[in-house]
Amino acid sequence: MTSSRLNKSFDEWFDSRLNKWVDKRAPLANTHKLTQRNLYTFPNRIGLGLSITILIIWLLGTNFQNNLALAISYLLISIFVVAIWQAYGNLAGLVIKAVGASPGFAGDDIRFTIQLTTPNLSGCENVELSWPDGKKIIVDLDANNPSEIVVPCRSHYRGFLFPKRLTIQSRYPLGVIRCWTHINLDLQAVVFPKPLAGDEPKLQTGDEESESHHKTKGGDDPGSLRNYQPGDSLKHIAWKLYARERGLHTKENEQTLSSEKWLDWFSLSFPMEHRLSVLTYWALQYEQAGIHYGLNLPEKKIAPDRGHKHLNDILFLLATFERSNLEVKIS
Repeated sequence: MTSSRLNKSFDEWFDSRLNKWVDKRAPLANTHKLTQRNLYTFPNRIGLGLSITILIIWLLGTNFQNNLALAISYLLISIFVVAIWQAYGNLAGLVIKAVGASPGFAGDDIRFTIQLTTPNLSGCENVELSWPDGKKIIVDLDANNPSEIVVPCRSHYRGFLFPKRLTIQSRYPLGVIRCWTHINLDLQAVVFPKPLAGDEPKLQTGDEESESHHKTKGGDDPGSLRNYQPGDSLKHIAWKLYARERGLHTKENEQTLSSEKWLDWFSLSFPMEHRLSVLTYWALQYEQAGIHYGLNLPEKKIAPDRGHKHLNDILFLLATFERSNLEVKIS
């Protein structure tokens, strides 16, 4: 037990020192350019095996004075040296720029978008990109042609996700040399609570305001119309007004308006994280059904509405509820 603790302490100390050294050479920024200051080149396992093989051939040629063996060893050494220069030149000058990120739910892959531009006339071949906890993406780049690449990162927590260091590496051209770097990009994404099915929340007010039904006469009068929202049925669009060039409007009547729903924090008795997940689930259900819904949190309240922006506002509040460092693990 003591030995394992010592090993763990040493690994943590080594990682801390290494990360500080890397951060000095590639500090947090929106844009990075790869140069000799932040690019590292070293043989991989295949390259180390090839190096040992070359050394053995050279020793045999020297010991037995075999010119053919010596010629082969010198040829392999030349190829090995050229591979080092090619591996470095493949990534040298590459410019990496942070573009943005798409929100997602805890436990899903969050999509971070970065832009890559290379000044190399021959482009960049077999470039691998990955976050510490994400899938590896392999791309080829053309010269002076900016390419936007989506690099996914696994999320485990609600709140803001900071993907840490982006690893960029390549084994081009022969696969015996690994050229790589770790850079800190100024990127973050909002991670919503993981949706979990549960009891439907209902506003605990003792009256019927929380489940009131909108009743209007319908038709084309201004009182029964609202601005068109994506997802509204084409059957309920006021085509007469549209023909008069008055814009797209949707008719509201007893058939098209649904009951107002409230995502009420106080109506649920689950633990906090489970409660947030249930509220997220019902927000998605109400939005899909076209129901007007509001959110009632301690010291936070959003009036009933619907639409993409309304849903995002509610999910953002659920993601950041009662957190400062915003690192809540979703089990």
